Amino acid sequence: MKKAFLILTLSFTIQLSYAECAFSGFKFYPEKREISQNSIFIIEGYSYSQKVINSFSKNRQAYLESEDGTIVDLLLEEVLIGQMDGSL
Repeated sequence: MKKAFLILTLSFTIQLSYAECAFSGFKFYPEKREISQNSIFIIEGYSYSQKVINSFSKNRQAYLESEDGTIVDLLLEEVLIGQMDGSL
């Protein structure tokens, strides 16, 4: 009975720790809601998100949409690849 309880506990612990792992994600800077004219935005993607970041220089367009629906296209300055699997 103790072995069954131990195995059951370990299996739930391992599964929960696996579920907490993130293999991709984005961070956006600045995080403020209001911005000034000619602001520079940084989109940081890590791990598997680097494919999405790289697609901005090929076929993806970035834009801002205001509360009233006005769309402003953003110009891409550069794409920087860090040390984490730059081959993506």
